Amino acid sequence: MTGDLLILGYGNPQRRDDGCGYCVAARVQAMLEEKRGVRIVFAHQLDPAMAEDLAYAREVVFVDATVEELKRGRRWRRIAPEPGFLPVLTHHLGPSFLLGLTFSIWGRCPAAWLVSIQGHDFGLGQGLSRGAARNVEKVSKEIVSFLMTKTVDKKAEFIKTYAKVKRGELQWPLVQTS
Repeated sequence: MTGDLLILGYGNPQRRDDGCGYCVAARVQAMLEEKRGVRIVFAHQLDPAMAEDLAYAREVVFVDATVEELKRGRRWRRIAPEPGFLPVLTHHLGPSFLLGLTFSIWGRCPAAWLVSIQGHDFGLGQGLSRGAARNVEKVSKEIVSFLMTKTVDKKAEFIKTYAKVKRGELQWPLVQTS
């Protein structure tokens, strides 16, 4: 659907903390229940076929695990389209490249965020490490708060938000950006 907010959680839940993005997507889905205007996509990895989903989204939040050590264990970052050639090994297809591909094919792409969650254990198996599980919960709540500031209730014609509205200005949720 055109204009949707898209949450794209990706990673391999069979590689412990690599499944952080997948777990966040599941947690956000449970928290939102059936919220109109929000689509949630689960994936093991990013795929060029996802360009069509992105073309119809108004905004996208990519969620993935990282081996990088992050202050506070998580990071929100605005990302831009990156044009280029399709990598031979699409396992290394990144969100910026996928946005660039979307723009190349469809002539548009959504505003985008990449939320990275620090993983500690990427071995075979299911379940998250304690640190990753804590950050999955925090990121899930941050995403729901973020979405609520952007989801318009068309019947009531106002913006629903968990944040306070003061003097006509929204107090945006606190997210770590870099």
